[in-house]
Amino acid sequence: MIKKLWQALTRRRVPMIGQQEAVECGAACLTMVLAWYGRWVTLEEMREHCGITRDGTKATNILKAARAHGLVAKGLQKSADELTRLPLPLIVFWNFNHFVVVEDIDAKRVRLVDPASGPLTIGRAEFEEAYSGIALAFQAGPDFVRSGARPALWSTLGTYLQGYRRGLAFAVVAGMGLIIPAMLASGFNQLYVESILIGGQRDWLPPLVGGMAAAAALKMLLSWLNATALVRLNASIATNLAARQMWRLLQLPLSFFAQRHAGDIAHRFGLIEQLSGLVSHTLAPALIGIPNLLVFLLLLVLIDPMLSAITLATALLAVLLLLLTMRQMDNSARRTMQFDGKLYSATIQGMALIDEFRMSGTGNAYTARWAGAQARVVDAGQAAAQQGMRLSQASGLIISGAAVAILVVGGLRVMDGALSIGGLLAFQTLMWSFVGPLLAVVSVGGRLQAARGLAARLDDVQRYRSAQPPAAAAAPLPHTDETPFLSLYGIGFRYGPLSPAIVQDVSFEVQAGSRIALVGSSGSGKSTLGRVIAGLAMPSEGALRFRGGAERDDTAATPTLAYVEQNVVLFEGSVMDNLVLWDDSIPVARVTAAARDAQADDFIMRMKQGYHATLMEGGRNMSGGERQRMAIARALATEPALLVLDEATSALDPATEVAIMDAVRRRGCTCVIIAQRLSSIRDCDCIIVMEQGKVAESGTHQQLMAQRGVYFNLVGA
Repeated sequence: MIKKLWQALTRRRVPMIGQQEAVECGAACLTMVLAWYGRWVTLEEMREHCGITRDGTKATNILKAARAHGLVAKGLQKSADELTRLPLPLIVFWNFNHFVVVEDIDAKRVRLVDPASGPLTIGRAEFEEAYSGIALAFQAGPDFVRSGARPALWSTLGTYLQGYRRGLAFAVVAGMGLIIPAMLASGFNQLYVESILIGGQRDWLPPLVGGMAAAAALKMLLSWLNATALVRLNASIATNLAARQMWRLLQLPLSFFAQRHAGDIAHRFGLIEQLSGLVSHTLAPALIGIPNLLVFLLLLVLIDPMLSAITLATALLAVLLLLLTMRQMDNSARRTMQFDGKLYSATIQGMALIDEFRMSGTGNAYTARWAGAQARVVDAGQAAAQQGMRLSQASGLIISGAAVAILVVGGLRVMDGALSIGGLLAFQTLMWSFVGPLLAVVSVGGRLQAARGLAARLDDVQRYRSAQPPAAAAAPLPHTDETPFLSLYGIGFRYGPLSPAIVQDVSFEVQAGSRIALVGSSGSGKSTLGRVIAGLAMPSEGALRFRGGAERDDTAATPTLAYVEQNVVLFEGSVMDNLVLWDDSIPVARVTAAARDAQADDFIMRMKQGYHATLMEGGRNMSGGERQRMAIARALATEPALLVLDEATSALDPATEVAIMDAVRRRGCTCVIIAQRLSSIRDCDCIIVMEQGKVAESGTHQQLMAQRGVYFNLVGA
């Protein structure tokens, strides 16, 4: 038993690093393997190295990333029996759609670390059923270098608590002040027994009662100060962290949102409140408890060293119990938060698709899926609660046993004359004052793991690279009337560094005020190129310059850009708020002019309250064409120098479309149009035909039709 316990404490385990999204499982597994070998990298870095895209990654990409970090990596097709002869840990392909780490394997069981749900031990039969036959084996190579360290929870929390340390320190000091009334109560108890009950000095009773009342009043005052400080700290942390998180989200590139569910991102704002509650109601009492423990232990030693040894042994047993259960509680907390986020996302998706469920009759299938997500949340929450309950019960049992031992041993020492009855009573009083902080410190162990999981979810936002990393601005070319408004030089785009190119080597120039059309069959890369031009996606290769010199990161020189796509997003609120997105600096006259140019002013004014009329969520009280005109008006209200329209007029009749395009031309706005309908593009100054991510043809409508090439076939299709 002792040998197994020692092995459990000393065995080197694969550190659990959880994935934030399903597509990150391979990157998370390799991050865990590298950490086991002693090289700590962040999941954000590994996501880049493994070429994570919206479709995940491939085993070959994981091997390439492992070799880049100095590991000797091999992809093998092995049976489950053959895995026992490979170096551990290794990564296996699981159920043909997932990667997990094999930490240990023998004839009866397999110990896994699943980046989605944490460590688990399963039987060999269950493993062989899910194992897909592909294993990735690793060993430290000659170029492997240990580096980094596991992020410390306290340093992580410290970044979130910057600016709140004074309030936290005040709460800690007020809590530590509670030592004084506890010491007074112990001394008063000893004095009452020895001087009044045994010594018969009744004259001491009135001042003793007064002293007890004063100690109680002091305890109430300090407790009130401590509680008030913690409540204010909780509110301040929750409010400011939420604002910081929202500001940070707005700086992230669209690739962050493409790989994550909207519901899961929204759910993280609820985690901020949980984190602030943990700090103020759990971690702060633990910080108070640690110095209090030391002071009370010193006082106990001064009263009786032998009884103090029993008390100290109790504390060590409680800490040992915490160490044995910490990893399991960490994984349970992480699993609960992941499942909770997925349930939140599934709920939002269901509410958004309610009309489709009604029409297609597939509501039962969604209900079953949602119920499954709900069941996983409940099961994970129950498992975490049971672990916490078992820890609390075990700690309580240890402390109760210690109390009995102190009573027995203390009674024997009183009978031997080594300790007075008053001293024993004072020791018991201080011991229970010692037990309170001890329970707070031990119980915070499980909450610390929850805090680690919360911090990991929030760090996913904080560590992700910004949409516009700083870069040196290029020296602008001399500006003349002949200088192109927009120049593309060898533009390429891919979703990840190891992913195939979606757009390849695209170069062309756009003159100010001109209209350029991007056309091509589905999957040709035209919409992706439009998003690159609009700044919604960063090019993987090449450069995009405005007026000969300003790149997109040079925000002072980059002109105003606007992008309108086919799928319009409208929210519940007034028409005006939907047009200006709460920006009160935009004049009303400019908004109404934009609405007129977008052919939206007429139907807006027909509403009962005009621009103050309330739209339903998603613009459900508007037609598809009206929603598209609202989106175009929203873009024009910013007075953009460059407007990108991606199938933005697909729901409009030709006459309305022509009227909008004429208004855009009168504004002198440079326009890039992505469309299939001939009426939208035939009058453009230049039509660029995309095929398999490359420019196949370019020219006017008449020129391209005369060539009888790709464009001719598209028009005739």
